[in-house]
Amino acid sequence: MAAIFTKRTLERIQDELTRWETNIQLRIEDWIRQYSSVFGLLILLQVAGYSYFYTLPIFNNHIFPHSWSMPYPSFKTWGEGRWFADMIILAQGSSGVQSFQMICATMLQAVNGILLAKLVGLTSRRAILCVAGVLCMFPAFLDYYSFSIDHLSFVLGDTFALLGAWNLIWAKTYWGRVIGGAFFFLLEIAAYQPKIGVVSFLACGVVLLQLTQDRPWSRSEAPLREALQDLSAAFLAVVGAVVLYWAITKLFITTDFSSANANTIKYYGSRTHINTFQEAMIESSAAYRKTWDYFTAGMAGVPSDLRFLPALALGFGIAGTLSAAWKKGTIILLLVLFIAGLTPLAIHAPYVINNHSPSDAGRILAAYGYCFAFFVSMGLAKRFARAVCAIGAAVCLYFFVILATQESNAAALKTIYEINTINRIVARAESVAGQEHANQPLPVVIAGQYSSFDRVKYVNNFTGPLTPHITSYAFKNYRQVQMLNFFVGKDVFRSPTKAEVATAVDSMTSKAPWPSNESIYMVNGILVILLEQYRTDLPITWTED
Repeated sequence: MAAIFTKRTLERIQDELTRWETNIQLRIEDWIRQYSSVFGLLILLQVAGYSYFYTLPIFNNHIFPHSWSMPYPSFKTWGEGRWFADMIILAQGSSGVQSFQMICATMLQAVNGILLAKLVGLTSRRAILCVAGVLCMFPAFLDYYSFSIDHLSFVLGDTFALLGAWNLIWAKTYWGRVIGGAFFFLLEIAAYQPKIGVVSFLACGVVLLQLTQDRPWSRSEAPLREALQDLSAAFLAVVGAVVLYWAITKLFITTDFSSANANTIKYYGSRTHINTFQEAMIESSAAYRKTWDYFTAGMAGVPSDLRFLPALALGFGIAGTLSAAWKKGTIILLLVLFIAGLTPLAIHAPYVINNHSPSDAGRILAAYGYCFAFFVSMGLAKRFARAVCAIGAAVCLYFFVILATQESNAAALKTIYEINTINRIVARAESVAGQEHANQPLPVVIAGQYSSFDRVKYVNNFTGPLTPHITSYAFKNYRQVQMLNFFVGKDVFRSPTKAEVATAVDSMTSKAPWPSNESIYMVNGILVILLEQYRTDLPITWTED
């Protein structure tokens, strides 16, 4: 009897899996048939904008060790808690190959744009292309492609967040919505924790959609009850994802910092900081001001004379949302106003939780892009807002593409500049060191920075808070030894000890900085490189102890 029961159960499971496989295959075929042209145009748009990112390794302060073959689990799991990102890196070959990642990531970003447009309910291919194009070229996402290994983990994490949003709308049972949403949101957070901003905004967006749009299974006789269920399902999905992430990290990831140096402890400590209530309130208050400033004056790429346009398009999109809520009644309108009022907090959730998060990085505030694309989509669905939202989105998209081409060009030229500058330093250092490193690695102490690449000459209208990491100085004090050894071709330099740093610093006060002849010299068996006129606050090469 048990054998018969088991056989029947297995047959049912097999039938159900076959049904799911067939259903998914039909949906993919339908998707390809409807949106292949839109997808192709989105790829061409990104290739035109990000051209050099597909063909040239962009030299930055993360190219080492990100371009190396990394062990699994790597520091991203045990040091940063990004265990899902580590799995993605393992799947892509355990190393950062920029051209491959760029191709895959931009294809996936095109899918993300279509997913968002369809989530809101757009059906016109032109509207979908416009909204998806904005999401693909939004300036914040350039930061996704600024690291040598994380292209896919950033973009794929967003894909799972969008799938979580879809699940909150289309799952037929309440707990199916909560559990499915929490699972997909968990993967986004485990790919990069500050993406809690994207997760939180998409959860708010889903509730706004549920409150303002008709659904075939809507229980019209109990709109308030249904609205509260929608709100609680989204809330529980986000909270569930955060709790699951915390539990998995605490149970399975242990890091011993007993032998770590002060710089390492400071670096990882900033990632685990949790705001006090007072700090959270300060960041919450600032979120509204920063959101207003960004959409009214801070969107990169848009000329100063047209900085009002993103806010205008966003405003009409919000007006379209409110008009749909008005038709549902006063209670629904009040709920929509409440949820819409939470969106600045959702976007800035990484800072509300941890004010030590990197300031104004595009990858952390990517929710701005989702916010703009979402409300433009809401406006495109309303006749009175359609023209303003379409024109605003199209104009912004044009300037986003121009900005991307200039940033790509600047990144390529910056790569040439930094490689040649470091090469000059290495050539001088080798001649000064002579045979000092013949038998054992030579300690090197580097103070200051060489002149930064003049990005202003190459990029227009880049002013704004969402700065891509490609603009940062490459020869950072925590990467200097690795880069010197790369250009020499073998490990001839090593990090200094605290005592060696003290000896080197004492000798700097009377020396002229780079490129003078006395800027690179030996003292007590230590190679010293002075890149700026000495002062007490110069950045110094990280020590090994």
